[in-house]
Amino acid sequence: ARFPAFFKFIDFFFIPNYNSSIMNYKRVNWVEKIKSRFFNKVTMALCQNNLLKNLFPSTRHSERSGATHVDTLGLPSTRHREQNEESLNEILRLKPQGATHVGMFDNNRRAAFTLAEGATHVNMSNNNRRAAFTLAEVLITLGIIGIVAALTIPTLVKNFQDNVLKNQYKKMYSVLNQAILNTQTLNGSPIKCFYWDTGRKCKEKCLIKNEFGSCIGGYVCEDTGKPIPADQNGLINECKIFRQKLFTEVLKLSKMCIDNAYEQGCLPADIRGIDKVKEENDPNVQIDPGTLFSDSRIKNSTSVYVLADGTYLIDVVKYTNDDYAYPVFTFDINGHKGPNKWGYDIFSFQIIGNSNVGIKGMAPLTYATEKGGVSSDVMYNKVFK
Repeated sequence: ARFPAFFKFIDFFFIPNYNSSIMNYKRVNWVEKIKSRFFNKVTMALCQNNLLKNLFPSTRHSERSGATHVDTLGLPSTRHREQNEESLNEILRLKPQGATHVGMFDNNRRAAFTLAEGATHVNMSNNNRRAAFTLAEVLITLGIIGIVAALTIPTLVKNFQDNVLKNQYKKMYSVLNQAILNTQTLNGSPIKCFYWDTGRKCKEKCLIKNEFGSCIGGYVCEDTGKPIPADQNGLINECKIFRQKLFTEVLKLSKMCIDNAYEQGCLPADIRGIDKVKEENDPNVQIDPGTLFSDSRIKNSTSVYVLADGTYLIDVVKYTNDDYAYPVFTFDINGHKGPNKWGYDIFSFQIIGNSNVGIKGMAPLTYATEKGGVSSDVMYNKVFK
């Protein structure tokens, strides 16, 4: 900008005026290079003679005696990186003797030189701002994260716990089912200890019920009025043999409580019978304390078998009873660990089969479900279907 006549001279005499657009583009780049180099050389020469301050009012000088700072504002544009590198090399070559610093910046390309002992270089930047967040922004962000966490974490935890229980159920169910089949194989012939896999032989009707609704007067077939057949529900005349083989020869037990399982430590302290669960679910309902898997029976009367891994089975009868006891069991899939609730980690099952093959395996059976839990059938379908 300080030498317009000289640049016009270069444009007119040294560069031919080609009509081609490509040549015009090369011509402009050549002119720009000559202008840039000329300006840098003139600047260096003026710096050596301390004349730059007279020609360039924008040039900054140190007030310190014996030192001068030069801030040139006319270095080449950043759009030509190769020109900038050439300019920098030219400055380094032409800097005055004794200079200690040369600074080049990306924004406005400033060069600074130390011309005397003790002088420093200029290090200026047009943008000294730093990115940051305000306290309000941080608090709002943390609040949003907290709300999202409060909404999602409980669901994630519940899903995780459900998956753990399902895996434990699958493992326990598979182990018991295989053990039951192995018991029949060990026996060498079909064992008559099962419920019919096709269901009861007739729809039954209770003749007399007590105050709790439990049948105490016998059953008859509803359609005929005749007493139900002896094998109404299945075959049970070899259930004692089945229990002996299953719990002494097939399953590996760490402990067996014939009775008083609660006092002997075979049951966890917080377990409850189905009568307590049903009364909690519906306070207006009274359950017979003598019903199967009632609180009194599981803690005092029936047998409990603790497996080597800590899981346990609650029998429907005492182990030493006679043969005529249907094969119904309740198992806790994670032993004494919580929550010890029906429909969470406590489920019941029965053994099913037919007269041809004997025992076929296990089938889910539901006696009670605590609030928030699922029935044995639902859990079975979640895991295996």
